[in-house]
Amino acid sequence: MAKIKILLVDARIAIKFKIISFLARKDCEIIISDEKEFLNSYQKQKSDIVIFELRKLDYSKITIIKDAVSIFPEIKIISFLLIDINDLIDLIKQSGVKEIVIKKIGLHWKKDLLEKILFLTNKNVLNPSEEILSTEEKTSDKKQLNKIEEEILYFICKGLTAKEIGRKMNLPSKSIDRERSKIIRKTNTKNIVNLVVFAIKNGIVKLENIDPIIPYKH
Repeated sequence: MAKIKILLVDARIAIKFKIISFLARKDCEIIISDEKEFLNSYQKQKSDIVIFELRKLDYSKITIIKDAVSIFPEIKIISFLLIDINDLIDLIKQSGVKEIVIKKIGLHWKKDLLEKILFLTNKNVLNPSEEILSTEEKTSDKKQLNKIEEEILYFICKGLTAKEIGRKMNLPSKSIDRERSKIIRKTNTKNIVNLVVFAIKNGIVKLENIDPIIPYKH
């Protein structure tokens, strides 16, 4: 079964990792975009679902959503809200979004998000009652990495440079770079963000321990 293609727009780093790490386990392919490149990204990718984060009453973003719906009538946008304000919800409903998910304390917003994705796409990649809220879900992919590689990946997620990791592990930075390239090949990832998602999924690092910038440097 083909994966559900999801375009994630203008999400903060912490929310981005939470959504990616959750949906990546549910046969979803995640594409990242900012609001400036949103329309170009959608036109190029033709995503099944667009998740657009709104953190406040932002008329410019609501206008972007309206323009998107006008240009692409088939577009299916889920608005992801960090605040529960009636005026904001009313405006968003008028903009043409298909569904609204409100981020509340706890993990139930994930179940709500997944159910709405499945409803809009008419796809059943997972029964929503099936351990959706488990924070311990892991894949067998972790077995691909040895202990040294897991340790290097952990430090990458913490935002350490190759030199800093080398000092901690008593290895030259060139060795760290080689190991990083090997980790990317073994995990079938493409970049640091994908590596971080892999690490979260497999319990190598916890979300709260991740550096918000992750500036891997040689």
